[in-house]
Amino acid sequence: YIHMNTHLDNASAAARSYGMNVILEKMDEITALYPAATVVLTGDFNETDSEQVYETVEARLADARVCASAQKATTYHAWGELDTGEPIDYIFVTKDKAVTSYVRLDDISGGYISDHYGLMADIAV
Repeated sequence: YIHMNTHLDNASAAARSYGMNVILEKMDEITALYPAATVVLTGDFNETDSEQVYETVEARLADARVCASAQKATTYHAWGELDTGEPIDYIFVTKDKAVTSYVRLDDISGGYISDHYGLMADIAV
C-alpha cells in the first residue's frame, strides 16, 4: 500500500488547496507505477468536510470515518480547551477498499500528547 501523510496550512485556504494539488499529483505519479496499491492519505487538513480541500480529496478517495459509519466528532481540541467542533484530521483510502473500523483516540488519561486526537482505521488492503 501507499501511505501519504500531510499537515496542510492553517492560515491560508489557497495554500491548503495548492498543497493538496501537489499531494494528488504525487499520488498519481506513484499509483501509475503501482496501480494495484491501496492508497491511504492521512493528516491534519485544517478544513472541515464542507470545505474545498476535503471535497477535492473526497472526489478521489473515501473518508474512512464515513465508510465505517462512525460518528462525526472533533479532532482538534487545543490542548483540552475545546470539546466540540468539526473534524479537521482525516484518514482517506482508495474508494473500493473496506474500512472495518474507525476510532478517534481520545483517551487522555495519561495526559495530552498533541493538540489533536489521534485517529485509527482498520482497512482491508
